[in-house]
Amino acid sequence: MLERPAITELTNLIRRQYPGAAYRIGPGIDEPESTYIIAVVDLDDPDEVMDLIIIDRLIELQVEHNIPISVIPTRMPERVALLERRQGHYHSPAALLPPDPV
Repeated sequence: MLERPAITELTNLIRRQYPGAAYRIGPGIDEPESTYIIAVVDLDDPDEVMDLIIIDRLIELQVEHNIPISVIPTRMPERVALLERRQGHYHSPAALLPPDPV
């Protein structure tokens, strides 16, 4: 499986910059053949993860190596709660993954 080394590489890239990051990995609801990495980081703007760290490598893995993988950075639950209080309801990208099996 080509996804496992890609998952490890991408999560290690994120972890170097954001050691407290947490991950949820699984098939996407809309794209079950694709592996989604939900990266939970303690940032106001989680898109910094993509912009500053992994976007070039992610595109290389997707296009040049034909690996169906996506990274979706999201905020820590504490930041989400703060946003909800400030702006109303916020939908987490974690909702893009199917529920964990029971």
